[in-house]
Amino acid sequence: MVGAPASMAMAAMVLAAAPATAQEPPRCAASGWDPLRTADQVIADVARHRCAAGSRLDVAMTIAGQAIVLQQSGLCQPDTVRTRTVRPTPETRALGFRCDLAAR
Repeated sequence: MVGAPASMAMAAMVLAAAPATAQEPPRCAASGWDPLRTADQVIADVARHRCAAGSRLDVAMTIAGQAIVLQQSGLCQPDTVRTRTVRPTPETRALGFRCDLAAR
């Protein structure tokens, strides 16, 4: 096998240069799209479930203003907050709110 060591060295360099894949944070047990909740209800559920800092919260909010309240509450790491339209049921739409929890 002429050239085998060179090709193995090249493969090792390619693997070493490949970017590491980011691991998803653990899911907070307070996550869920049903029922729709207010910011106060979400904050209470996070405390009741004792969700760890860094875990992912994904909920559906009653109205858009509640997402602002939740974002400003200090519950989430500011740079991880994302909102989107979610469909808890085929007939309904709600505001989806996702973030990674901040240290409390």
